[in-house]
Amino acid sequence: MTLPSDSAARKATPLYSGCLRYFPDALAGVAGHSYKSNAKHNPGEPLHWAQAKSADEADALLRHLADLAAGVVSWVEDGVEYSTYDAIAWRALALSQRAKDAHAAQESLRAAHATYQPVRTDL
Repeated sequence: MTLPSDSAARKATPLYSGCLRYFPDALAGVAGHSYKSNAKHNPGEPLHWAQAKSADEADALLRHLADLAAGVVSWVEDGVEYSTYDAIAWRALALSQRAKDAHAAQESLRAAHATYQPVRTDL
C-alpha cells in the first residue's frame, strides 16, 4: 500500500485510530491466520502472501460464510485449529487488496499511455 503524501489525505487514512483501535482482536486473529496458513502453504519460508497459489478469494469467502451459516466456527487441519471468522476476514481483506492492486495497475497503465509520445521514423 502506498499512503498518500499529502498531509490532509494521510490524516484521512487513520490506520491506527480507524482500524487497529476499532478491531484489535479481529486483526490479531487475521494475523494469526496468516501465520498458520503460511506455515501450511509455504513451509520453512518467511511469512508472505503467495498470491499465485490461490486467487479465488470471493469463492473461498463465500465457502467460509457457508461454513459459518452451517454452524462451523472453527476447524482443525493437520493438528492446527483455524477460526472460520478469521478466515472470512482474511479472505475479505485479500479480495479488497486484489481489487486495489488491479485498480492501481490500471491507473499506472493509463498514466503511461497518457505520457506516451511515439518516435517518428519518417524523418
